[in-house]
Amino acid sequence: MKLSAATLYQRAAALGGLVPLTRWHSSVVTWAMRRRSRERWAVALSGGADSVALLLLLWAHFPERRGQLLVLHFNHRLRGRAADADEKFCRELCLGLGVEFEAARRATSDKVSNEAEARDLRFAFIQAAMRRHGAKALWLGHQLNDVAESMLMRLARGSGAGGLSAPRPVQVRAAGRVHLRALLNVRRSELEDALRQARLRWREDASNATRDYFRNRIRLDVLPAWTAAAGRDALAGA
Repeated sequence: MKLSAATLYQRAAALGGLVPLTRWHSSVVTWAMRRRSRERWAVALSGGADSVALLLLLWAHFPERRGQLLVLHFNHRLRGRAADADEKFCRELCLGLGVEFEAARRATSDKVSNEAEARDLRFAFIQAAMRRHGAKALWLGHQLNDVAESMLMRLARGSGAGGLSAPRPVQVRAAGRVHLRALLNVRRSELEDALRQARLRWREDASNATRDYFRNRIRLDVLPAWTAAAGRDALAGA
């Protein structure tokens, strides 16, 4: 059911109360508070819980910047109607929030060869859109589970200390761009619980439940075994 703008505003504000700025990574909050109010911020939106929560939280916590948000969605066309429904969901969410939205589609629906290819296509679109709109900052919905998954993936590939420290909350890139990951202190389950409490929807990507990709195998097989073997909260290191 499509929400009215008033209801969406109310529920986004409720989400902001459930995930306050004190739960965000402090270095990202410090960065955001020092920026000019008219600076454009791009937000990568897939339709999944992480990126939906991020967009709604930015909208809730930075009301003075709503007119400067540029939300970007890339349709990989890998899941047929489900992928098109993701794009429609993202478009309607942004319309309801009154923020600018731009989407692009991959030229073919053929399966990508690996996760890196999919990521490169997505970021090529995002970077081109940011250049057109004069945006230097890109907000990404990575959260605590992503940190553990990325670390284990990079260990398997022989990464050194530099690679194992990523993803970083504030990552300075070429040409003055910066990638921001505000939710690295928050578990995926916490974000999903907060969205449910605020009665907000997101899109589930059914392919995340398969073992076709390396990250999925880490998420589904390795992380649960790693946490069980640790006998404690291995994600938080507690």
